[in-house]
Amino acid sequence: MKKSFFTIITLTLLFAMLMPFFSSVNVEARTFPQASTTDPIKPWTITFNEAVLNDQENLKRIYVQTVDNKKIEISIKLSADLKKVIVLPENQYIFSGTYTLVIPKGFKSSQGQETTEDTSKTFKIEGRYIEDVTATVNPLLTNIIVNGTDDIANVEVSINNANAVKLIPNGTHFSKGFQGLLKGDRLIIRVYDKDNNSLETQAYNVN
Repeated sequence: MKKSFFTIITLTLLFAMLMPFFSSVNVEARTFPQASTTDPIKPWTITFNEAVLNDQENLKRIYVQTVDNKKIEISIKLSADLKKVIVLPENQYIFSGTYTLVIPKGFKSSQGQETTEDTSKTFKIEGRYIEDVTATVNPLLTNIIVNGTDDIANVEVSINNANAVKLIPNGTHFSKGFQGLLKGDRLIIRVYDKDNNSLETQAYNVN
């Protein structure tokens, strides 16, 4: 009797869900409930009950995509026993963005077994202190607006890895106008408390 190949997909080491990876039942896909995380570089750990095939072509079958089906760049690492696959984004996930991690049909174990269905997990990037970010291109002046909790005293924004610029505070509302921003420019937003301790860092793309 063929041994089943199981997987656990974890957002943290404490959050795990178990499902059969190989099955005699022919279904098109398996989907885990949607989750959320405040960590823009949060690793996903996929744990199998058998070793996976340590081959770049096989490992690259795993992917993460946006809601409009654009694949993002990820790095994939294996544990020493080849039973854990760790998936990390090459760049920070975008604040308020929704992504789907997919282990596709045809992914192989070291014994040559193949998945018979797609397995996916959708997750959203949320803020712990940052509640909302707006940056819509305007040919004259693009306003970057950050709203957050009362814990935030200062907000800095780095545009395309340039030097950080402080936004102007107005209660829990922070904003500043910038000239020459283009759609897709990447913002790194860092927020601090009144003692200048870092509270949170998130990424955002100008839209």
